[in-house]
Amino acid sequence: MSHFYVRLPYGYPQAIQEWAGSFLLANESLQSAEQKRILKILAHQNVKKAARKVFPKITNSEDWPSNFTTFIESVAEIPDRIPYRFYTPKEITDKLSYVDALAGSLIKVISEPSNVLLAPNLDEVANELKIFRDSIRQQLESSVNKDVGPTYGRQDGTRAPTNWCARQIGTLSLVHLGQLFPVFTAAVTQALLDQRDVPTETTIRDLFKE
Repeated sequence: MSHFYVRLPYGYPQAIQEWAGSFLLANESLQSAEQKRILKILAHQNVKKAARKVFPKITNSEDWPSNFTTFIESVAEIPDRIPYRFYTPKEITDKLSYVDALAGSLIKVISEPSNVLLAPNLDEVANELKIFRDSIRQQLESSVNKDVGPTYGRQDGTRAPTNWCARQIGTLSLVHLGQLFPVFTAAVTQALLDQRDVPTETTIRDLFKE
């Protein structure tokens, strides 16, 4: 399908209209996947409604148009980064423990003087493995921490992709818009994933509890 002009839904400031219009006029076949997602998000009724309460709180900055468009552009890239599989908390802990033990075994073998391993730079390899193992142990400590662990718990089950995306979108909102805006984050999540049921404001807030 191609078209010469499609008007964005009313309710967006002129700066956002002009930004979206820069690729809205093109033949749809020439639009990138990200551009199509941007238009879908902006046209969603719940996003429009929620955005009305967002703009008054962000337009006091000269950079607000850039901040908002960067936010939307970043959101449009999320589907390309959704994990292939979401693990349960126990699976995460088990896998991290396994990798920790495996790295420890490799470090031990590499560090012991022997005539088995004759590869060069073994000391450098051992040091890199130690750094890697330290990062794994930090993740392992976080995964069993009751104050951090629930983050992993919400990433399993039928709602895992939705909750993961919502967390990404909420983080982008904090970075680019300065606030979480739970209702707006929920609406953008719904629009991005083409879902009938929108994550609740409570769900969004729970995902960001510390």
